Amino acid sequence: WNLYWEYGDRAALERHIEAITAYVDHALEIARDAGWIWPRHSWGDWLSPGHMFAPEGAAPTATMMLGHVAGRAADICRALGRTDQAERYADAARQIAGAYHRAFFDRDSGTYRHDEAGYRQTMNVLPLAFGAVPDEDVDRVVAGLVRDIEQRTDGHLDCGAVGVKHLLPVLSEHGHDDLALTVATQRTAPGWGVWQQSGATTLRESWDADARSHNHYFLGSVAAWIHQRVGGVRQAAPGWAAFEIRPVVDDRVGWARISHRTVRGDLAVHWHHEDGHWRV
Repeated sequence: WNLYWEYGDRAALERHIEAITAYVDHALEIARDAGWIWPRHSWGDWLSPGHMFAPEGAAPTATMMLGHVAGRAADICRALGRTDQAERYADAARQIAGAYHRAFFDRDSGTYRHDEAGYRQTMNVLPLAFGAVPDEDVDRVVAGLVRDIEQRTDGHLDCGAVGVKHLLPVLSEHGHDDLALTVATQRTAPGWGVWQQSGATTLRESWDADARSHNHYFLGSVAAWIHQRVGGVRQAAPGWAAFEIRPVVDDRVGWARISHRTVRGDLAVHWHHEDGHWRV
């Protein structure tokens, strides 16, 4: 899907659709037999702060990711004109979202929680990222996430390799660019700023100071948010047939410059903001 979105070429989808559907069908069969909550091994939200395996276990993250896989399979099938198949996968994604909500949602706090391990940000972030929260509860779940970042973690993230990819985009999509920027620029652990403060020039495998690998991308997925929100370039159609320029509005960020070589040619943006005036 990412190849199709970047290049606008359906050949990648056509080439792999049979393998995609075989994989998704098998995974959905396993989940369906378990009431749509993923029952097997998964690494879950691997390497969350202070942990290897996330304290809530693998099931919450694995269930949400399977829902995402089903939803993406539906997107691929629609792009290929497989309407009936697309609806079947979309329905499976809805079933998974409903099962997750019933299993983990605490309405009073606006958070998804594990009975024993409690709450971590990833449990709210993923259903918000994938549109899996019932409409009537979206504001409550966003508020629960924001409250946790502001009060419990004092502006710090509490996500591992899966949740961290979606944390800042979710905050931005729900009107909290300012809080996303606060999390992104933290200079104390856990956060990316600690690596910068230490003189690191590469991405580490975990938030720990003694991370075993200093050449791991997965906690560096924040780069996409920097491109799209700080740089301000957001793709709006496959193959860059449409895009929008919408930089973050925050006095802590005065300028940005970004370029991207698209299939249609080079796209470059430089913006500057000072004293209420913008030059783009």
